Amino acid sequence: MDTLRAIIEALDDRLTGDAALQALFPGGEVALYVDGAVPEDSEGPYIVHDLELAPQEVWAWASGAWSLNIWDHATHRERLYAIHARLIALMDRYTLALSGGESVIGVRFELQIDTPGPSDESDWQRQMMQFAVWCDRKAEIGAILSR
Repeated sequence: MDTLRAIIEALDDRLTGDAALQALFPGGEVALYVDGAVPEDSEGPYIVHDLELAPQEVWAWASGAWSLNIWDHATHRERLYAIHARLIALMDRYTLALSGGESVIGVRFELQIDTPGPSDESDWQRQMMQFAVWCDRKAEIGAILSR
């Protein structure tokens, strides 16, 4: 499995498996979509996320950004705020450990941008978040430690 996909799957597992976040979604299932792949009939609330990494060949890490957009109907403003607060509690300054031969061994997240977002629909609201991402690269760290 490639590293980007492994990180996205681990993020999906963390968010969809959290009982407190599940409790905020109708039916107890977190509606989470990658890179804007939201079905047209989605009712809300839902979260759209996207991860971008920029490997640094000479350094022991790669960096990037993880963007999240929380969407909900304007009549459910308090629910959107509760989802937003739970995402910050789950992910700000969180370190994800990967295993299984991936090229990175640790992925850290830190909230950088947090702002209401525009919506083309007057009955929908959006909260935009972006986390800075740092990945510890296994090969580079191994090379440094073996010097």
